[in-house]
Amino acid sequence: KVQTKGGLALKMSDGASWHLRHGDQVMVLSRLLHFDKDVFGDNVNEFQYDRFVDEKGNKKTFYKEAKPIPSPMMTFGGGVSMCPGRHLANVEIKIFVATVLTELNMKITGDLSKFPKVDGTRAGLGIMPPQNDIQFQWALEYEE
Repeated sequence: KVQTKGGLALKMSDGASWHLRHGDQVMVLSRLLHFDKDVFGDNVNEFQYDRFVDEKGNKKTFYKEAKPIPSPMMTFGGGVSMCPGRHLANVEIKIFVATVLTELNMKITGDLSKFPKVDGTRAGLGIMPPQNDIQFQWALEYEE
Protein backbone atom coordinates (compact mmCIF):
# COMPACT_ATOMS: atom_id res chain seq x y z
CA LYS A 1 0.00 0.00 0.00
CA VAL A 2 1.41 3.36 -1.03
CA GLN A 3 -0.08 6.62 0.18
CA THR A 4 1.12 10.08 -0.75
CA LYS A 5 -0.51 13.45 -0.16
CA GLY A 6 0.14 14.78 -3.65
CA GLY A 7 -0.42 11.57 -5.55
CA LEU A 8 1.98 9.36 -7.41
CA ALA A 9 3.33 9.45 -10.98
CA LEU A 10 3.85 6.03 -12.55
CA LYS A 11 5.93 5.44 -15.67
CA MET A 12 5.16 2.26 -17.60
CA SER A 13 7.74 0.19 -19.46
CA ASP A 14 6.19 1.26 -22.79
CA GLY A 15 6.79 4.94 -21.98
CA ALA A 16 3.21 5.78 -20.98
CA SER A 17 2.70 7.53 -17.66
CA TRP A 18 -0.17 7.70 -15.21
CA HIS A 19 -0.88 10.05 -12.35
CA LEU A 20 -2.67 8.56 -9.37
CA ARG A 21 -4.36 11.09 -7.13
CA HIS A 22 -4.49 10.74 -3.37
CA GLY A 23 -7.42 8.43 -2.60
CA ASP A 24 -7.48 6.71 -6.01
CA GLN A 25 -7.99 2.96 -5.81
CA VAL A 26 -5.95 0.61 -7.97
CA MET A 27 -6.78 -3.01 -8.72
CA VAL A 28 -4.34 -5.59 -10.06
CA LEU A 29 -5.82 -7.97 -12.63
CA SER A 30 -3.72 -11.03 -11.83
CA ARG A 31 -5.20 -12.94 -14.78
CA LEU A 32 -3.20 -10.67 -17.12
CA LEU A 33 0.00 -11.90 -15.48
CA HIS A 34 -1.13 -15.53 -15.27
CA PHE A 35 -1.67 -15.66 -19.05
CA ASP A 36 1.25 -13.47 -20.15
CA LYS A 37 3.13 -15.25 -22.96
CA ASP A 38 6.19 -13.04 -22.35
CA VAL A 39 6.43 -14.55 -18.86
CA PHE A 40 5.18 -18.14 -19.27
CA GLY A 41 5.84 -18.85 -22.96
CA ASP A 42 3.63 -19.65 -25.92
CA ASN A 43 1.98 -22.62 -24.18
CA VAL A 44 0.40 -20.38 -21.53
CA ASN A 45 -3.08 -21.83 -22.26
CA GLU A 46 -1.96 -25.43 -21.80
CA PHE A 47 -1.83 -27.36 -18.55
CA GLN A 48 1.82 -28.01 -17.74
CA TYR A 49 2.20 -29.86 -14.44
CA ASP A 50 5.84 -28.86 -14.01
CA ARG A 51 5.54 -25.22 -15.14
CA PHE A 52 6.81 -23.84 -11.82
CA VAL A 53 9.76 -26.16 -11.18
CA ASP A 54 13.01 -26.72 -13.08
CA GLU A 55 14.51 -30.09 -14.12
CA LYS A 56 15.85 -30.61 -10.59
CA GLY A 57 12.51 -29.88 -8.92
CA ASN A 58 13.55 -26.43 -7.67
CA LYS A 59 11.30 -23.38 -7.84
CA LYS A 60 11.61 -21.74 -11.26
CA THR A 61 12.22 -17.98 -11.59
CA PHE A 62 10.17 -16.11 -14.19
CA TYR A 63 11.19 -12.87 -15.91
CA LYS A 64 9.49 -9.95 -17.62
CA GLU A 65 11.70 -7.56 -19.61
CA ALA A 66 14.82 -9.22 -18.11
CA LYS A 67 13.64 -8.52 -14.54
CA PRO A 68 12.70 -11.35 -12.16
CA ILE A 69 9.05 -11.51 -11.11
CA PRO A 70 8.86 -12.16 -7.35
CA SER A 71 5.28 -13.51 -7.45
CA PRO A 72 4.42 -15.00 -10.86
CA MET A 73 1.15 -16.42 -9.50
CA MET A 74 -1.16 -14.23 -7.46
CA THR A 75 -3.90 -16.78 -6.83
CA PHE A 76 -5.08 -15.14 -3.62
CA GLY A 77 -4.35 -11.51 -4.49
CA GLY A 78 -1.56 -9.54 -2.91
CA GLY A 79 -0.66 -6.73 -0.57
CA VAL A 80 -3.19 -5.52 1.99
CA SER A 81 -6.05 -7.25 0.18
CA MET A 82 -4.47 -10.73 0.19
CA CYS A 83 -7.06 -13.37 1.06
CA PRO A 84 -6.87 -14.13 4.81
CA GLY A 85 -8.28 -17.65 4.21
CA ARG A 86 -5.60 -18.62 1.68
CA HIS A 87 -3.82 -21.06 4.01
CA LEU A 88 -7.04 -22.92 4.82
CA ALA A 89 -7.99 -22.93 1.12
CA ASN A 90 -4.60 -24.43 0.17
CA VAL A 91 -4.97 -27.23 2.73
CA GLU A 92 -8.55 -27.96 1.64
CA ILE A 93 -7.54 -28.06 -2.04
CA LYS A 94 -4.67 -30.48 -1.30
CA ILE A 95 -6.96 -32.77 0.73
CA PHE A 96 -9.62 -32.70 -1.99
CA VAL A 97 -7.16 -33.46 -4.80
CA ALA A 98 -5.48 -36.26 -2.81
CA THR A 99 -8.89 -37.80 -2.02
CA VAL A 100 -10.08 -37.60 -5.63
CA LEU A 101 -6.85 -39.10 -6.98
CA THR A 102 -6.83 -42.00 -4.51
CA GLU A 103 -10.54 -42.80 -4.33
CA LEU A 104 -11.87 -42.18 -7.86
CA ASN A 105 -11.15 -43.25 -11.40
CA MET A 106 -11.81 -40.20 -13.56
CA LYS A 107 -11.84 -39.72 -17.32
CA ILE A 108 -12.51 -36.49 -19.20
CA THR A 109 -14.98 -37.25 -21.98
CA GLY A 110 -15.16 -33.82 -23.60
CA ASP A 111 -12.88 -32.29 -26.21
CA LEU A 112 -9.35 -32.12 -24.79
CA SER A 113 -7.89 -30.30 -27.79
CA LYS A 114 -9.15 -26.86 -26.74
CA PHE A 115 -8.57 -24.83 -23.61
CA PRO A 116 -11.98 -24.22 -21.96
CA LYS A 117 -13.43 -20.78 -22.65
CA VAL A 118 -14.04 -18.75 -19.50
CA ASP A 119 -17.00 -16.64 -18.46
CA GLY A 120 -15.48 -13.15 -18.69
CA THR A 121 -18.31 -11.45 -16.79
CA ARG A 122 -16.34 -11.93 -13.55
CA ALA A 123 -13.06 -10.52 -14.87
CA GLY A 124 -11.07 -9.05 -12.01
CA LEU A 125 -13.32 -10.57 -9.35
CA GLY A 126 -11.48 -13.79 -8.63
CA ILE A 127 -11.56 -17.08 -10.47
CA MET A 128 -13.46 -16.96 -13.73
CA PRO A 129 -15.53 -20.13 -14.22
CA PRO A 130 -15.68 -21.95 -17.56
CA GLN A 131 -18.53 -21.00 -19.92
CA ASN A 132 -19.62 -24.63 -20.16
CA ASP A 133 -19.37 -27.67 -17.95
CA ILE A 134 -16.29 -29.88 -18.30
CA GLN A 135 -17.60 -33.33 -19.21
CA PHE A 136 -16.10 -36.32 -17.39
CA GLN A 137 -16.96 -39.77 -16.05
CA TRP A 138 -16.02 -41.06 -12.65
CA ALA A 139 -16.22 -44.34 -10.72
CA LEU A 140 -15.17 -45.31 -7.22
CA GLU A 141 -11.76 -46.96 -6.97
CA TYR A 142 -12.17 -50.37 -5.34
CA GLU A 143 -9.42 -52.53 -3.88
CA GLU A 144 -10.06 -56.25 -4.20
